[in-house]
Amino acid sequence: MGIKAGVTRVDITPPVGVELCGYGFYLNRRSTGIRDGLYSKALVLSDGMRRVAIVANDLIGVNKEMTEIVRHLITRETGIPGDHILLACTHTHHGPATVPLYGCGEIDYDYLNLLPKHMAGAVRMANANLKDAKIGAGKGNLDNISKNRVEKGGPMDPEVGVIRVDDIQDNPIALLINFGCHPVVMPVNTLISGDFPGRANSVVETVKRGVTGMFLQGACGDINPVLAHTGNLEQPGVSLAAEALRVGEQIQTTGEARIAVKTMNVKLPLNVPTAEEVRMVLNENRPKLDSKDEKEQKLGKLHCEWAESALKKLETGQGPWMETEIQAIQMDDMVLAAEPSEMFVEFCLDVKERSPRKNTFVVGYANDFVGYIPDREDYERKGYAAAMVPIITGYFPFTPDVGKILADAMVDLIEQLPSNP
Repeated sequence: MGIKAGVTRVDITPPVGVELCGYGFYLNRRSTGIRDGLYSKALVLSDGMRRVAIVANDLIGVNKEMTEIVRHLITRETGIPGDHILLACTHTHHGPATVPLYGCGEIDYDYLNLLPKHMAGAVRMANANLKDAKIGAGKGNLDNISKNRVEKGGPMDPEVGVIRVDDIQDNPIALLINFGCHPVVMPVNTLISGDFPGRANSVVETVKRGVTGMFLQGACGDINPVLAHTGNLEQPGVSLAAEALRVGEQIQTTGEARIAVKTMNVKLPLNVPTAEEVRMVLNENRPKLDSKDEKEQKLGKLHCEWAESALKKLETGQGPWMETEIQAIQMDDMVLAAEPSEMFVEFCLDVKERSPRKNTFVVGYANDFVGYIPDREDYERKGYAAAMVPIITGYFPFTPDVGKILADAMVDLIEQLPSNP
């Protein structure tokens, strides 16, 4: 029995007025308009024995609780097992606040509570429209739209991963694009936008009528657009779309692909402070709440909110680790290796290099949101990712070896996949 596929999209653009997430603390970025819409796009694949659902969302992220709700709805409505469902996010900074981040946007729960039904509805429609299909993958290269934002001349991953899904007449119906770069081309403003991934998708869909473009964010913890904050979505968006379309034309698709899925819970090690250390943070920052310097006042507020939450966690007994999920979805010679973080690119390169699968594409911001996975150098310099982001997420800092632990677990999971699914 050959491969079957169904694809659809659902508009998840929030109402004007919701607060947008990203770009700084307590900015009160309540949206005032829509530059371009946000979507939840679902691809369901079946090989006759197994079905998987890949859902690409124009959102900052989803947490574990949201994923559990969405998976439950999808399983109930379609029978697709929960661990066969991948929820990925582009990480646009011009979308609504959907995960709890101190100072980075107030969540509109009326909107948030509708999201699971939108995502599940997209999968339900795609699943109801399964038709004979073909699938294939390829790789391209694009080195002129991104840069390492932490270390000048630091590591990069210019690879553009492409998965093409055709109908039985060889007409493309979906083009999945995997590339790692923070979607912060838009300047700090109050317009809703999918940023450059949204623009890339729209170009693909304009050039190839009948195709659904789906952007799967890669490892972009230390990667920014060259044109960050300029508002010029055309250069990165069109360039990425053009490379994806070029690669897509060269892909040989097959109707005989087999599907395999593996998931694993991973314990990421935390550097848990003592209650005394947290109280010191609280005492140091409380006076800043009355500061006349706006920046100092905001930082003081951020640290105080974190410290008060941290004390409650310590009272209930915080373990020295955080548990989260990684996932590997294999289709023929391609693997989507999904992880829940803003991973620094060196770990992504390591996973790809060690993976036994020809086309291994790392998908970040998937199925959970745990913040940044920095390299050891960022811990030594007490960089934004290592020192500040744990305050924003409300978690305790990871230990400096967290990147290696996560990368090793991802490789181990990929190696558990069958050589011939």
